[in-house]
Amino acid sequence: MPPNPKNRRGFTLIELLVVTSIIGLLSSVVFASVNTARAKARDATRMQNLKQISLAIELYYSKNGNYPQGSGWCTQISNPLNNWGTNFQTDIGEWMPKVPLDPVYANTYQDYIYWNVNDQSYYLYAELEATDRENGTDGIGACARIGSTPNTYDYRIPVFTN
Repeated sequence: MPPNPKNRRGFTLIELLVVTSIIGLLSSVVFASVNTARAKARDATRMQNLKQISLAIELYYSKNGNYPQGSGWCTQISNPLNNWGTNFQTDIGEWMPKVPLDPVYANTYQDYIYWNVNDQSYYLYAELEATDRENGTDGIGACARIGSTPNTYDYRIPVFTN
């Protein structure tokens, strides 16, 4: 006698589709959370990098009595375009042989910015991904628009004045 179709064990197509859609929904939520966590981790790295660069700048000041000149009004620290960061990296190379790069924006127009306000004060800027800061673009103006990019440098270490 042939088996009765009603006694078959297994999943219907509808059940499989429901389970697949639930798994897809859950994985997209987890993926979004992981991406946010990664962006926040990169932001923390940026903030720490600026603190380390700042320490090297202060050591330069202790030796020379002024801050590195950079290359004009503002200097993108590691940007190879027009060699903007070369002089700055040479200046602090005694204390920081390898200047840290932005985890995402390195070697682009959105890299870290050093601005020598005068020989006695400076700013360091970074563009963050996930962390919302409001202390960034004060005073940077057109410098934050290098290369016609709409950069929003939303993190700035406090200005150091000697």
